[in-house]
Amino acid sequence: MRSSDNMPQTIRVRRAEERDKDFLFQLRNEDSVRAQSWHTERVDASTHDAWFKSSLRNPKRVLYVVEADGTSAGQVRFDVDDGGESAEVSVSVTERFRGKGIGSEALRSAGQSLFKDFPNIKKIFAHIKTDNFASVKTFQKAGYENRGIVDYEGHECIEMIASR
Repeated sequence: MRSSDNMPQTIRVRRAEERDKDFLFQLRNEDSVRAQSWHTERVDASTHDAWFKSSLRNPKRVLYVVEADGTSAGQVRFDVDDGGESAEVSVSVTERFRGKGIGSEALRSAGQSLFKDFPNIKKIFAHIKTDNFASVKTFQKAGYENRGIVDYEGHECIEMIASR
């Protein structure tokens, strides 16, 4: 529970389901979400539909929807590496719910679930654009360690890591 009126009373993460397709499509195409993504272009409905169906079937991808007081507020996605020992995380929260502590709470909760469901995973990592200070703060609040600036797939970024 949260004490501030500004904060949602309950924040929970649950596995994404078919009914979440439209919400995740809208979230992916929000201007502020695209601005902090590595791929900033808008995604059309058919491309999103194919990605979403593939994501639900992919045993190495775990996709959560974040709910605040029962309303869809964001997503947390993990992509498990081929060795099954680490996972890359991505998080986004709708503009309506940003700045309320939802991202860090969702990262913490989803990470705990991932470690429980995938006992071989030793670390979760994120690569954040160097000017995305809000995300760095969110990850730090969720218990991630800032490993500094690294080159990741041709992008200079800040690497954040959570270990088991």
